[in-house]
Amino acid sequence: MDANEPNQEVPDGAAAEEEEEEVFVNKMHVEVVKVKNIPSQWLHPDSGEPPHYADSIFEFEFQLELEGKEGSTILQCTLPKGRVCTMTEDIEKQLESNTGQEPEAEPSEIPGPSQVTTRVSKGSIVKPSAASESFRQQQTTVGTQSDKATEQSTVQERDNSATPSKSSVPTTTVGNKSQPDEPPATCVAWCSLPNEAMSSDEAPPTPSNLHITTVNLTSEQQASLQSAVEGSGSFQYTFRRLIKPSKATPEWEDVNEARYKATSHVNLACFGEPGTTTITFTDTPLVPIPVEEDKTDDKKGKKAAPKKPAKGTQIPAFLLTEDEWDIHPYEANGAAITFKITFDTALVCLPGERPRPDILPSDIIPQRVKPTKHVPNAPKLYSAEVKEIIYAIVADYRKYSDSVPKVQTVEEGRKAFLHYLGSSGRSFAYKQKLKHCVVRIVKEKFAKKPGVTKLEMEKFYNELYVYLLDQMHFSMNATLARTELDAPPYAPEEGTDKWLRLALEAEVVQEYEMAERYHQERLVHGPVADETEEVPLAWIDYAKFCLRVRDTVKAEQAFKEAISIDISHVPSLLGYGLLLLSTDRPKEAEVFFQAAVDSALTSPLPWACLCLYFEKMALSTGETPEIANNHKKWAKYSRVQAVRALAGAAVTRAEEEPDVEAEAPPLTESLDMMLARYTLELHFEKLTAHCLESEKQARGGTTELQHLDAMIQHQTKGYEEARRILREILEKDPNNHKALTLLGDVYADMGGVEVAEVGRDGVERVCLAAVLGEEAYDKALRLDESKMEGTVLIRLGNIYCSLGRYQEACDAFMLGAKTWPCGTTWMGVGVAYYRLGNFADAEQAFNESNLLNNLNPKTWAYIALTCLKQCPGREEEADQAFHQGLQLGLADHAILMEIGVEHLRLSRLKLAQAALLKAKAARATPTVHLLLGLTYVQLRKPDEAKEEFIIARDTATEEGERAKAIEELGVLATLDATA
Repeated sequence: MDANEPNQEVPDGAAAEEEEEEVFVNKMHVEVVKVKNIPSQWLHPDSGEPPHYADSIFEFEFQLELEGKEGSTILQCTLPKGRVCTMTEDIEKQLESNTGQEPEAEPSEIPGPSQVTTRVSKGSIVKPSAASESFRQQQTTVGTQSDKATEQSTVQERDNSATPSKSSVPTTTVGNKSQPDEPPATCVAWCSLPNEAMSSDEAPPTPSNLHITTVNLTSEQQASLQSAVEGSGSFQYTFRRLIKPSKATPEWEDVNEARYKATSHVNLACFGEPGTTTITFTDTPLVPIPVEEDKTDDKKGKKAAPKKPAKGTQIPAFLLTEDEWDIHPYEANGAAITFKITFDTALVCLPGERPRPDILPSDIIPQRVKPTKHVPNAPKLYSAEVKEIIYAIVADYRKYSDSVPKVQTVEEGRKAFLHYLGSSGRSFAYKQKLKHCVVRIVKEKFAKKPGVTKLEMEKFYNELYVYLLDQMHFSMNATLARTELDAPPYAPEEGTDKWLRLALEAEVVQEYEMAERYHQERLVHGPVADETEEVPLAWIDYAKFCLRVRDTVKAEQAFKEAISIDISHVPSLLGYGLLLLSTDRPKEAEVFFQAAVDSALTSPLPWACLCLYFEKMALSTGETPEIANNHKKWAKYSRVQAVRALAGAAVTRAEEEPDVEAEAPPLTESLDMMLARYTLELHFEKLTAHCLESEKQARGGTTELQHLDAMIQHQTKGYEEARRILREILEKDPNNHKALTLLGDVYADMGGVEVAEVGRDGVERVCLAAVLGEEAYDKALRLDESKMEGTVLIRLGNIYCSLGRYQEACDAFMLGAKTWPCGTTWMGVGVAYYRLGNFADAEQAFNESNLLNNLNPKTWAYIALTCLKQCPGREEEADQAFHQGLQLGLADHAILMEIGVEHLRLSRLKLAQAALLKAKAARATPTVHLLLGLTYVQLRKPDEAKEEFIIARDTATEEGERAKAIEELGVLATLDATA
C-alpha cells in the first residue's frame, strides 16, 4: 500500500487470516515423579516431621528449558505447586498406581499450553555449567521405546528410594557449624492440586494425580530438539522453593530462596535411539547454584539486601537467615529428582519398514535334498535297546539298594529287587520299550505264511523266543564284558568329537595338511545328514579352519554347504555374511544378515552384524547423502535392538544361574566388544578393527582393547607391533596373565629369529625369540598354573625341546597331559624322555599317545626309533612301526634322517638307504647327501656315493660337513687309483 494513500479500515478478523496459523507437530509431556532426600531444614524444628499443608508457607517449582545461541530460550515449561509430605504407605501405593498413566492431551489439573512459556529460536545448545558437569555422570538414564517398560522401571525406582540412600548424610546445625545427622524418612511427593482446590491454597493436595504438563511443539521447536539430540545437547532443569501466594505478605521475604535454588543438565542424546519416545531420568542430583551468582540486583549488579520487616511483624522461623553450611544440604543429603519426558512422536523416527533385499539366501544357495534316513536293521536296534535297558536296570538296582536295609542273602536281595521292578511298573515299561523291536524282527526275520496252523504257530513262538534270548545274551555279554574298574581313566572320543580333537592337535603343532585331512574325515564319517544341528556345525568348524590358514575359497564353499543343509542356521548365515562383507561384497552380505535376523530376532549377534553392515554402507563413498543418512538411522536402530537383546540374554543367564553373583546385576560387555571378539575368532581382522574403533570412541583406550589390538597384529603376523602393544600392557600391569600368554605365542611363532629386547634395567640384549617366549610362558605359569591351556603348554614344551632343555620340556608336556590328555601331549612326553635317553619311559609315553591317536605317523616313527635304540632283539617291531608310519604319510625330514642313521649304525644298509632316500625326497640337505653317500660306500656303490659327496660339498654351509665330504671324496679317489 502506498504511504500517501489514506489508511483503509481492515475488517475484523482479517489480521488473523493474514497471519499464518501456528501448527503443532508434536507434544512433549513432562512428569515429575518425586524428589527424595530433602534437607532437614525444611522439616518442623520441634517434631522433625513435614509441616501440615495448611501450615506450610512454601511450595516448590520445577522448570525445564532448552537454551539456544546467546542465551535465547528455545523451549521452556514450568511445573508449580509441589509440596512436602511424609512418604506413607498409602501415598506410596497411590503414587505406584498413577506413575504409568498415559499423559492426556490437556490435563485439567495443570496449566494448559497457553500458560506454558515457549519460544522458537534456531541456535546451538548451551553447554552445561562446570558445577553440574561432575554430576552428569552419576545420573541414571533409562530409555525405553514403550511406556510400559518405563512405567515398570519408574515404579521399581520409587520403591528403592522410599528410604533415603545410605550414602546421604543430612546435617543438623550446632552453633555456627553444621554437623552430619541421620537422613529424614521423608521426601517430596510431587503432586498437583485437585480441580476443586485450584482456587484455594489451603486445601491439602492429595497424590491422586501426578504432576504432568504438556507442551505443544511447533515444527521449528521440533527441529531444534532434533538438532539438540544429534549434537548431544541438554535440557537444563531448575528447582526452586517459593512462598505460597496465599501466605505472602509485604513484610515476608524468603532470604534463603536463592540458597535452595538448584540446577543441572540432562543429556538429550538418549533420544537419539530411533523410535524412543519416553525417557525416565532417575535420581538426577540437585546441584545448588552458588548464592553469589544468583542473589544480585539486576539493575545495579550488587547483592540485594533483605527487606526489613515492620515493627510488630512476626516472621516465621523458616524465613530467617540460616547459618552457613560446611556442606550444602542438597549435597550432604544426596537430594535428587526423578522426572520423565515423553513425546507423542519419537524425535528420531524409524526410516520405515526394515529394508529387505530382493533375493533370499535360497536364491543364491539352493537347499540340498536330504538323503534317505538310514534306519538300522531290527537285530541291531534290538541290541541297542537291550543295552540301554541293562544300564537302566543297573541304575535302578543301585538306587534301590541304597534306599533299603541290607538283606541277609543274595537270593533274598534278588527276590526283593524283582518285586520292586514288578510293583513299581518298571518291568512293564521295559517290556513295552522292546515291543516295537520284536515286531520289526518278526517282519524281517520270519516269513509270513497264510493259513498257519496251531502247531506251526507254537513252533514259531519257540523259534522267536530262542532267537530273542540269544540276542539278549549276546548283548548282555558285550555290554558287561568290561567292568567299570577295568575302564581306563579316560576314553578316546568317538565320531565327530574325535576327528575335531585330532584336527586341533595337528593345528597346534602347525601341521595344517594333516589338520585339514582330519576335518575332511569328520565330514565324511560324521553325523548323518538328517541331524541338522550337527552337520552344519561340522562344516562351520572346517570353514573356521580354512579362514585361519587364509584359504577363503574353501571357507566360502564350506559356509555354502552348511547353509544348503539348513537354510536358517544362524552361525552359518552370519559367518558367510561376514566373509562377504570382508571381501567387499556388501549387497550379498545383507541377504544373509537379514535372514539371520529373521531367524533369531531376540539374539544380539545377528542385529550386531546387521548394524555393522549399515555402518559400513553409511561410510561408503558411492552412496548419496540421503541413502547414507538412511543407513545411519538403520544402524542406530539395529544397535538398539542388539543392545536390548544383549540385556535380555544377560537377564536370562542370571535367572538360569541364580547362585552365581545373585546379588549383583548381570554384567555384559558392550556390543562392539562382543562383535569384535566374534569377528576376530573368524579372522576378519579389518572388521574387528572397525568394531574396536567404535569401542575406543565410546570408552577410550583400555587394557582389553589393547589386548585385542595385539591379537589382531599376531594373527596378521605383525609381530613387532604386537610386541610393542603387549609391552605397554605389561609396563602398567606386569602380572597380566593374558598379555604374558599372548606374548609367549608371538615369540613362539617367531621361532629362531634373533630379536632385541630392552630389560627392566634399561640394557638392550639380543637373543632368540624362543628364549623370550619361554620367559613369558614361564612367568604366566608361575602366576596361575590353572589358567594355562593345553595348547599353550604344548608350545612351551616345544620351545624347551628346541633349546635342548629336555627335562623342563618333559615337565611341561606332563602338565599338558593332565590339562589336555591327547596324543600330542603324550608324544611330547615321549620325545623328551627319548632325548634324555630314558627309552623305556619314552616307549610307554609313545604307546599312550598311540592309544589316543593312532593316525599320527610321527608317533609310529618315534616308536620305531625307540625300538631301534633297544636293539638287538627289537628289529621286527621297529620295522612294523616304521612301515605303519610310511603308510600314514610320514614325511618329516628330521625323523626320517634319524631313522636312517640308526639303521646305518646297526648295519641295516638297505633299510638305511630307504629311510635316507625318503628324507632326501622330503628335503634335500647337505647332511642327508653326506649320510646317503656313506651308506652307498658301505653298499659298495662308489659312483652313487661320489655323486652324493659332491653335492654335499657344493651345498654345505658348515665347514665340518664340507670337510667330511672332501675327505670321503679323497678316499674314493684313492680307491679308484688303487683299483
